[in-house]
Amino acid sequence: MVTRLERACVVVLVLVGVAGAILVLAVPARAEDRRPCVSSSEFTRFSFDWTKPRIHRFFETAGRRDGLNTNERRYGRIYPSCGDPEGFVVVAYSRTTHKPVMAIEWNPDD
Repeated sequence: MVTRLERACVVVLVLVGVAGAILVLAVPARAEDRRPCVSSSEFTRFSFDWTKPRIHRFFETAGRRDGLNTNERRYGRIYPSCGDPEGFVVVAYSRTTHKPVMAIEWNPDD
């Protein structure tokens, strides 16, 4: 006869096995999403309602300051593009809300 403890152990082992199988079978991210760069799909999915820290988390890079896109109302950041080593994404942020006011993706091969 099977005791309650044995039954509970079997249930726990089955759940651990299922969780392990899910982790092993999980689809890995595309290679371009693993580098600290902005993919075209990320560029089209980010929102102008997001703040700079949220965009940095989403792009997985803080980029670098852009002195050309800076004035008293806004400041810019340049993020590397995954599509082309010479490509980049420029996002201009409002100095008051720190939300984007303009975004441009540039890839020289396009």
